[in-house]
Amino acid sequence: MKKIVLFFLVLSTSSLLTAQEINSTWKFQERQSEYSLDGKIIPLHSYELTNKSNEYIWLWFDKGEIYPEAKTFLNLFYKNIGDFSLMNIATDPNTTYYPPTPFYCFVKRIHPNESFTITLIATDMDSVERDTLEKVLMQSLRIYPQSNIAKVIQGLEFVVSRNSKSVFYDSNTIVIPLELLSALLQEEE
Repeated sequence: MKKIVLFFLVLSTSSLLTAQEINSTWKFQERQSEYSLDGKIIPLHSYELTNKSNEYIWLWFDKGEIYPEAKTFLNLFYKNIGDFSLMNIATDPNTTYYPPTPFYCFVKRIHPNESFTITLIATDMDSVERDTLEKVLMQSLRIYPQSNIAKVIQGLEFVVSRNSKSVFYDSNTIVIPLELLSALLQEEE
């Protein structure tokens, strides 16, 4: 009897962890819901990232390859996306605001014990296409403690304190329409 109870306990625990990734710094939880608008079902998938540490964690989207931490951080700050880099935006005194755009200029700094939610919405998309785009988006997430970034980017606190409104996404949630994300990703191919 004990073996059966243990088997079901292990089985139920493993199914819970598929919807929630946990480590000592943050917790990542997925939620699904839907609503009806004008007779049409609108599915929502939300991903909530909770910072469980006592320092900032940074989140951004990157379509590129996964590199060792140092190269990842250098790419985030110094790689030009279009005409500028994140470091250009952060250190230019004339930059007062630049609209955050996932994959281009989007960095969220999550305060200790706070959460950030990514909500994906798809209105005119079949479930296979929606699931594929969600997978691409979730695989593009980069999440790191600020202390790891500060080891590579000298003067990080000074840089971000000078122009934090231009560097960081301010809200605790972002809603990403998957149809627009699909068009954005197709433009780049």
